[in-house]
Amino acid sequence: MAFVDAGNEQLRLNLTILPPHVLVEILSCVTYDSRHLTSFGNLCRTMTASLDEEAAWWHLCKRYWFATDERLRDWPKLSPRGLYRALEQWAPAEGYYVFTPAFPWGFLVLLRIVE
Repeated sequence: MAFVDAGNEQLRLNLTILPPHVLVEILSCVTYDSRHLTSFGNLCRTMTASLDEEAAWWHLCKRYWFATDERLRDWPKLSPRGLYRALEQWAPAEGYYVFTPAFPWGFLVLLRIVE
């Protein structure tokens, strides 16, 4: 809760009245680690309810892990929070890796998240 002085009146601002996707966007400026975001739910019941909204976690998946509908089709079918945690762990490792000491010519590996 914050107070803003508007002339002689003080306006009371409360983060819990924000839509869940806006709230997690603000909280993700502090951290986008799923465990830390979930710990914000300890502040109050309304914050917990907002962080339990699937739309909020879908928003974060799309924002931080570039989860377009086309890419989501190839990823495992999990709850939005579970998907966010899986992407948080595995998406940074997705891509091509070259193992030059393997065989005489090297070895190319593609790590891709699929169901």
